[in-house]
Amino acid sequence: MWLFIIGTHLLDYSMYYSGVWEQYPHLIAIGSGFPFLNGPLFCFYVKYSLRNDIKFKKKELLHFSPFVPYYLAVSPFFLYQAAEKIKVTQGDISHFDEINNFALIGFCLSGIGYPVYSLRILKRFHRLMHQNFSFEEAVNHKWLGYLILGIFTIFSTIILVLVIQNALHIATPLNLKLIFYTMIILFIVFIGFYGIRYRGIFNETTSFVHIEESDDEEKQKGLYHKTGLKPDGARQIHVQLLDFMDKKKPYLEPRLTLGNQASMLNVSVHHLSQVINLFEGRNFFDFINQYRVDEFKKRAANPQFSSFSILAIAMDSGFNSKSSFNQSFKKITGQTLSEYF
Repeated sequence: MWLFIIGTHLLDYSMYYSGVWEQYPHLIAIGSGFPFLNGPLFCFYVKYSLRNDIKFKKKELLHFSPFVPYYLAVSPFFLYQAAEKIKVTQGDISHFDEINNFALIGFCLSGIGYPVYSLRILKRFHRLMHQNFSFEEAVNHKWLGYLILGIFTIFSTIILVLVIQNALHIATPLNLKLIFYTMIILFIVFIGFYGIRYRGIFNETTSFVHIEESDDEEKQKGLYHKTGLKPDGARQIHVQLLDFMDKKKPYLEPRLTLGNQASMLNVSVHHLSQVINLFEGRNFFDFINQYRVDEFKKRAANPQFSSFSILAIAMDSGFNSKSSFNQSFKKITGQTLSEYF
């Protein structure tokens, strides 16, 4: 839906730029209000790309509310005769100057505000992933970060040029609209490459937790009261967990999840997450990868594995990719592989 709106808006500008408006004046400004939809649709695209198990809420329609009053405000324009419409586009009539200025300000604020909001959604999602998964492909969504940065850069560039041209009254040889729409087209190419090939990690049957990380021990203890987990029960689960990790080595499974681990221990997913956060001071992702790094160190120092490559030893230790191994090793040991060896 978002790409359809962008495409329609691009078509609207293309008709203006190529002179089609002058031949068919009734098409003038048909898509002028579509920019109000870009910000919200982009935000929802990010949200639903991350997770496909959530439903659209009616209250979220408020994000699209500026779209309707804008078209109501400019509706008299669509009743003009063809000649009058052409005059308006040529700047001979200033009836809609205030509306256009308001629309431009709203468009820019939307273009800046929604990427910032989307970035917060992405960060919360990463925390959620680290609480539930032990493998990097479930956590790594850098392409969405680049997507957000791209949108933010596009609108920041437009706002900067507008300030230079209008507020500072500095003449520039730049065609603002042509630059903007060229950037949008390149942006769509980026979406086509990354967005279509992406597959969400969650589905409707996935069990996961929303526990937030915190360095505040008292705050973490408060979480236990909400779920009915007693301190003695928490300590018992922790002892059971450490014993299981040492004896069964579940971390050797590359696609281990919090739900899998909880099932093995026959405990609640929420309780297990809280125990790891409180007693280990880290999330599930870092907790499991600490064991994997330690396993790698043992195997790398063992002459029995001298004929194996570093990557082979890392994969045998539970990592599922070279990048995940390198990042976890540096984060946990504070050293690169070359420095360690």
